[in-house]
Amino acid sequence: MTRLVERGADLSAAELALRRRNPENALTTLALLMLSLAEARPEYYSLFVEERPSRLRAWARLIAAAPRFIYQWSKGAIILRWHGHHA
Repeated sequence: MTRLVERGADLSAAELALRRRNPENALTTLALLMLSLAEARPEYYSLFVEERPSRLRAWARLIAAAPRFIYQWSKGAIILRWHGHHA
């Protein structure tokens, strides 16, 4: 992980690719811890809770997230390969 940080790699993409390989890796554990801490802060409430539920909006966001997931995962896999993190 230190090598990724030192080289300015996209840690979000790397974390996603690592999570798919090993859900208990250090980067994923750190990301989950930070999200848990942010979720508890009132100023970030709207990022985690939809105050006006909408089934249509939920489906639209889910469908829109699919291409982003594929892009981020692919980018992360490439970053890990470039920086010597092989499966």
